[in-house]
Amino acid sequence: TQMEHAGMVLDVSHLNDECFDEVVAHATRPFVASHSNSRVVCGVKRNLTDDQFRTIRDMGGIVGLNYCSEFLSNDATDETAADVTFDQLAAHIEHWLDLGGEDVIALGGDWDGAAVPGFLSDVSKMPEFQNMLSRHFGKTVMQKLCSDNALAFFERY
Repeated sequence: TQMEHAGMVLDVSHLNDECFDEVVAHATRPFVASHSNSRVVCGVKRNLTDDQFRTIRDMGGIVGLNYCSEFLSNDATDETAADVTFDQLAAHIEHWLDLGGEDVIALGGDWDGAAVPGFLSDVSKMPEFQNMLSRHFGKTVMQKLCSDNALAFFERY
């Protein structure tokens, strides 16, 4: 609560399930998971459960998609990270859209040392990534994911 009073936005991306529950028990303002994926799609504990995603959604928060291959695919390793496909990444977005997340999902990244898919190897790949998102999800969802949702969140808070 002291962070909220100071005007800070809490990021839960590195919290375990117990700590997430503590945040929910005490939070009075929306919070974010700046770089987290769906645990249903890729079963690592670092990813969000559906209930956690719904909580963030219902509180008015945002969830940023993590590019780390091992958080995108159950089969990914550091050695096979570049081989993770757009479809494997898109499965996280599709799942969150099914949970009513069109206005919740944002880009989160994780380029600071994480092994990422080849199609996201560096920031120069973003224009083509945006095109892939637009072709797969449509321009409106791509725009929300790439900028509108995060901007709207920070304008509100």
